[in-house]
Amino acid sequence: MSGEMVRAFARLRQMALFKCLHLDLSLTIIAIMLVLDNLPNPKRDRSSAVGRAGWYPYYAGFSSDFAQAVLDYFVKSASSRVLDPWNGSGTTTAVTAGKGHEGFGFDLNPVMVVVARARLLNKRERSSLLPLAKLITSLAVSRHEVQSDDPLNLWFKPQAIGSLRRIEQGLQKSLFGLDKWVPMQKHIQANDFSDIAAFFYVALFRTIRAFLTRFESSNPTWIKAPKGYSTKLEPSERTIRDQFLMQISSMISALDSDVLEKDGKIKIGLAASQRVPLPDSSIDFILSSPPYCTRIDYASATRVELAVLGLSEGDAFENLRRSLLGTPTVPPEAPACLPGWGPTCESFLRAVKEHTSKASSTYYYKGHCQYFDGIYNSMLELHRCLKPSGQACLVVQDSFYKDVHNNLPTIYAEMAESMGINLTGRKDFPLSRSMGQVNVMSRRYRTSGAATESVLLFTKD
Repeated sequence: MSGEMVRAFARLRQMALFKCLHLDLSLTIIAIMLVLDNLPNPKRDRSSAVGRAGWYPYYAGFSSDFAQAVLDYFVKSASSRVLDPWNGSGTTTAVTAGKGHEGFGFDLNPVMVVVARARLLNKRERSSLLPLAKLITSLAVSRHEVQSDDPLNLWFKPQAIGSLRRIEQGLQKSLFGLDKWVPMQKHIQANDFSDIAAFFYVALFRTIRAFLTRFESSNPTWIKAPKGYSTKLEPSERTIRDQFLMQISSMISALDSDVLEKDGKIKIGLAASQRVPLPDSSIDFILSSPPYCTRIDYASATRVELAVLGLSEGDAFENLRRSLLGTPTVPPEAPACLPGWGPTCESFLRAVKEHTSKASSTYYYKGHCQYFDGIYNSMLELHRCLKPSGQACLVVQDSFYKDVHNNLPTIYAEMAESMGINLTGRKDFPLSRSMGQVNVMSRRYRTSGAATESVLLFTKD
């Protein structure tokens, strides 16, 4: 037996896989372990943000190289159906399409639905994109009455908002056949927009982000608001149009370095991971990265793009914030800790509740209970959607509450085992920094920002 196989046997013993497998230890299991050992690091970096993946750099998720390696090994049949219930910027669905498989990607954030749809744009459309962009800007001549509650009011003065919305009107007239502007969020809810329309909306996202660089903060998920009306932005209409066309040209150039060549049957839509709109036992493989348990405000991180889509800053925005897994908003009452959450989760929650730091037993305990309640119900949905013997590959990152280790990979494994989804492989990737260190107050409890990102492979009974 080779040295690699001996090490694989040793790792199997350490992970106690014997007790959770309902089949004899075999060369198949050894092969899985060797494949996991050879997987590239899932973490996205600058080198992985090429082609469509670079259109909207996203701090969460994994790289296309990682997704391709996983699907190459674990999804052999051309008729296989692949699901990502936390689709984010659409890496899973883009790679699934490129391999010609049928795929499904869902997200509750409408911004990510647009970004993921844009990444499905085929290279065959390349030659039509710049002429379309020029048509859109030529149609951006009608007046747009700026509403006092337009979400873009947070950063821009009315004249600039009018120019930006006129470009959007030109986009909707040329691609939707509309004479009157309609907030894009309504088209997303109805799922009646094309990949090309999504492409141009991402260009509009990039255009507005380019003007907001002065409001960026040390937290990569947060854009500050101007301190007063005088500091709001008022770029000229020509400047805005030039920036829009420049972003279009940059995105078109990125297509040349993109490897996506094939077409797959892909469905992307708005849905919660706890309520996946798919039939029972309909999915062969799941590839996803669940939301971090580091209190990232995922809605606020896309506040700029949500403003473009017409989502107001009032109740609609707050409802979205509260519905996303990992949100820092907390419920009035903590969800009850269920036996299926597992002993590691129960021990962690007890440590949070008993921690001596301020609000540990109230705010922070409720927030963590809310997260695990959402994850557990999501795992139940994954179990429902997977076919018997179907597999799931989840990329999960551990974290800390103050000085208490939140061992998320083990918690996910215990939750999955409680419902008949068995851990069949694990590979850990150390990280020198994590989002948990963005808050400088965390340094009172830990000097290191290190974390571990774990690739977990599951098989349904």
